[in-house]
Amino acid sequence: DPFFDFEDAPTLETSTDFYTSNSGIYSAVDLKAGNHFITPGVRVYHESTINRTGVDPRVSYRYNIDKTHLIKAAIGKYHNEPEPGDSDPTFGNPDLDFEKSLHYILGWEKTWKGGLWTTDLQSYHKRNYDVIVNDPETNLSNDGEIRSQGFELFLRRNRTDRMFGWLAYSYSVTEQRDSATQNFVPSEFDQRHNLNLVANYSFTGVWDVGFRINYFTGDRYTPVSGAVFNSDLDKFQPLSDPADLNSETLPDYHQLDLYSTYQFLFNKSILTLRTGIEFLALRPNAFGVDYNEDYSETQFQTGIPPIPFIELEGEF
Repeated sequence: DPFFDFEDAPTLETSTDFYTSNSGIYSAVDLKAGNHFITPGVRVYHESTINRTGVDPRVSYRYNIDKTHLIKAAIGKYHNEPEPGDSDPTFGNPDLDFEKSLHYILGWEKTWKGGLWTTDLQSYHKRNYDVIVNDPETNLSNDGEIRSQGFELFLRRNRTDRMFGWLAYSYSVTEQRDSATQNFVPSEFDQRHNLNLVANYSFTGVWDVGFRINYFTGDRYTPVSGAVFNSDLDKFQPLSDPADLNSETLPDYHQLDLYSTYQFLFNKSILTLRTGIEFLALRPNAFGVDYNEDYSETQFQTGIPPIPFIELEGEF
């Protein structure tokens, strides 16, 4: 029923007793040849609820160009067992298999200026297959697929007597589909840009200040394309085009936190005063979408306003 309404549905109550156990064994060996390091490994596991056993082979490689410079790579297979409710005979599917994924990683690391700065750059591709999705015939099936690729940059200013901080940025594209006959569409977890910048500076041995900047692309959602009035329920019910699944994004999120810490030193005790303000933003950040009664107008659900704080901690 395209206009099925949960508020009008009968209430059902059920309970299921189950016992589950997970067991696994992992083995790896480190091999070295000059500046080359190779670590092959394998994990064998068993899950009792679905009574299945799997094998995950993995291998990592690292080459030290010199004492401050290296490249690295890794390939591995991973798994995730179904939730206990997913394999329930009534509401799930007892014939479900593991969700599986293949990870491919290529990276580069460099230490600069005598260890003062560190750079870590990694690119990756991940393919999840046998993903559990809704199925009209069996409730759930392993027909889904998710693929993700991108890169991550991490730049760190290592701690000194005065300063430390780091910058982390990632770019990724994540897509999904419910079966091999469908085209890939953006995943609800698709988040193209994500940036974090953290810094701290010590003016003296007892007083320091710092900040954190967080920015990321807005979460994805499926827009409502129209609405139909249901006279039996006396309200409008929304319609969405399957082709528009996760096609829209909320406004980009950004946040600034500021803080200062000061320590009062006594003979045998320390009193620490921490002040600052969190959730500073140029505009209210959006976390969801609200619609009016007939779904003709929209507005964003917004988060909390900036919050100043004072913390006092004593050590005696």
